[in-house]
Amino acid sequence: MADSNYAFVAFLAKFEAAGSVPATDKKGRALTAAGDATVTSDGGAITGAYLTLDGTGDYVTTPGTADLQLGSGDFCVDFSIKTTANNKCLLDYYDGTTTGWQVFLTSSGYLAWWNNSAVKTGAIAVNDGNRHHVAIVRRSGSIYLYIDGVLDGAGVANTTNHNTTKSVVAIGAQVISRNASYDLAGSFDFVRITIGVSRWAAAFTPPTLADLAQTADVSASDGVQYGTSTSGTGAYRAQCIEFSVLDSAFAASYHWRMVEQIGIGGVLGATKRGDGAISSTIGLASALLSRSILNGRASDAMMVADTASSNLVFKVSAIDGVRLYEAELVSGNVDDALDVWIANVATSAHSRYAQYGFNSFATFEGKQYGCKSDGVYELGGDLDGANPVKWTVTFAEQDFGASNMKRFESVYVGAKAAGQLVLKVINGDGTAYHYNVIPSGNEGRTSRALVGRGLSGRYWLLELASDTERAELDSIDFAFAVMSRRI
Repeated sequence: MADSNYAFVAFLAKFEAAGSVPATDKKGRALTAAGDATVTSDGGAITGAYLTLDGTGDYVTTPGTADLQLGSGDFCVDFSIKTTANNKCLLDYYDGTTTGWQVFLTSSGYLAWWNNSAVKTGAIAVNDGNRHHVAIVRRSGSIYLYIDGVLDGAGVANTTNHNTTKSVVAIGAQVISRNASYDLAGSFDFVRITIGVSRWAAAFTPPTLADLAQTADVSASDGVQYGTSTSGTGAYRAQCIEFSVLDSAFAASYHWRMVEQIGIGGVLGATKRGDGAISSTIGLASALLSRSILNGRASDAMMVADTASSNLVFKVSAIDGVRLYEAELVSGNVDDALDVWIANVATSAHSRYAQYGFNSFATFEGKQYGCKSDGVYELGGDLDGANPVKWTVTFAEQDFGASNMKRFESVYVGAKAAGQLVLKVINGDGTAYHYNVIPSGNEGRTSRALVGRGLSGRYWLLELASDTERAELDSIDFAFAVMSRRI
């Protein structure tokens, strides 16, 4: 995806790695930490970490320069914040004159944009301890506030020309005209200043990490080396987000067409999408942590190592004896991913066995055998290994020959079972109801499920199931009342 307005970005601080505050932002501007300002890991941040400030002398600054002047046209200042504080300074480029500016958190936890006074104050609180994306947008001479992509009140006319340079831009405190009582206790995962475009003109989805990145299209050929041990030879066109050099531990997104070989190093963590013709070999190293989607034609060999931790989806035609039109393999035992359908040629009845693993069957000297990837097994017994066999019988959806609405009263089941059976009733709107099948009378094969009062519909789908008990099913009969209403 990447940022289509990246050329207009004047400042972009992304706090991605736990530890010290990074030395520069993504545009090369120096960052200086004050107090105990640090970066801590947090999965709730889109960058994976937060700049964390404790509210006592903690903040980050970058020197003010002429190219940080917002001017008199469109701009956008956006960031994400997590805090429970109020009456604090979030961003500071303010020296008491109208040419400076400040983003402030009011005593009610609302956002405020200042040019020597509050130009625009919002009405959506952002100090509930959750992460919020905040955007201050000037578009066509008016200031707008957005919280998590939602417009916070009407726009306010503002054409101030921010045409002077201040000493610093500060994150988390009022620094230029220092006032420590406004120091923020809270967290940021990124701060971005965009000059010359407003970015948004209506409600929007808050940016992801990829939406903050630069996109560069490059053409490379012949001797290309990624990392310390993987090299490739060939001509291709690649799109790299934010980086042009791939280290052995680098995580990135690629879009390319490559021939001959794709090799992924043992410690690489990556997300890849390959479109086009991929030939020869696709090999995934044993320690690979990766997600891949391959669309196209793969030939010769596809292999996932025994210890690979990987999610793969192949939509391919594979040559040399096996043809896969669409298959999904999630790391683990391949036999567990197989569903087997068995049909009775005399009655046309069919059954599905989930996680069964057998791909073919044979009868030899009166015994049944099944073939799996690891050998031949004799079939028999009441258990699946050490566990009872779970089963479900699904009856065809029907309206019992009447277009009227019908109200179910009872379902009679002729079955021999050692324990509890459950009847699942699904009416025409898709709502499912579950009822125990209760033995009735002295006949062990006669059971009855009492359906809930008021349950009505035209079409009905019924399922009989048990997670624990073996059963022999002889019959199923339905008792229902036809209503006067027609559909």
